[in-house]
Amino acid sequence: MAEEQPAAAEGEGAGDGEVVVVRRRNWLLAIAKWLAGLALAFTALVALGIYLLDTGPGHRFVSDQIERLEFESGLRIKVSRIDGSIYGAMVLRGLSVSDQKGEFLFSPEVKLDWRPFSYLTNHVDIRSLTAQRMVLRRAPALKPTTTKGPLLPDIDIDIGRLRVDRFIAEPAVSGARRIVRLGGRAH
Repeated sequence: MAEEQPAAAEGEGAGDGEVVVVRRRNWLLAIAKWLAGLALAFTALVALGIYLLDTGPGHRFVSDQIERLEFESGLRIKVSRIDGSIYGAMVLRGLSVSDQKGEFLFSPEVKLDWRPFSYLTNHVDIRSLTAQRMVLRRAPALKPTTTKGPLLPDIDIDIGRLRVDRFIAEPAVSGARRIVRLGGRAH
């Protein structure tokens, strides 16, 4: 007995042999690829931001952020310009420290060599901090703080070399103008 073959549908050849494979998408793999791509894009964005901070406009941004800081005691810091690298050796031009009454400490130029990424491990690593001239115009008049606890956070601060060639204390500080040289190191 002969078996009957089903008739081929119209438009199809009986011997085409075409096989249609439907692939199922591996959603876990697709999600992993997207997450890896997002992580890579985020890392690249952070690296670009770190790079851009060490440019002229980045230095201006950093000095603006320093100027916007206002501590509970009323202390304010201003830096007119930053030269060099904010990630290593830099020169802070026009450093001014003020309180509610105005500026009390000024230095036209402060050279700072530090390692800012040490802060990620609760460590402030200042290799050197030097100034040719620093003027203390008057004693600071800081507001009393209501925060209990230590003045500084619990971090290690190292200053490898501290030097001020001419620290000038004006008569408002101690009654007579005094010029001293400061030098040392701190941990």
